Amino acid sequence: MDKTYEAIQRGQEARGLLENETLKGAFDVIERSYFDKWRSTNPQEVALREKLWIAFNTISLLRNHLGKVLADGKLAEADLRMKTEKKKNG
Repeated sequence: MDKTYEAIQRGQEARGLLENETLKGAFDVIERSYFDKWRSTNPQEVALREKLWIAFNTISLLRNHLGKVLADGKLAEADLRMKTEKKKNG
């Protein structure tokens, strides 16, 4: 499969994941759990606090990556549309 079509497919898959209510709910519950646990630690629990903070931020990293894959897919779709129109008109 050509890279453009692959990017489009991956973007569509990312959109499906980002719009999936079950997955969004799971991310929210896990994110809230990590944050609440982090907030309830003592300042002396440095290693635990760091682990929880990293885990909490991992959810955002995952969401951001899926958003990037979605954006790349949209760009690939636009690029394909332009190339198709160029061939029709050219």
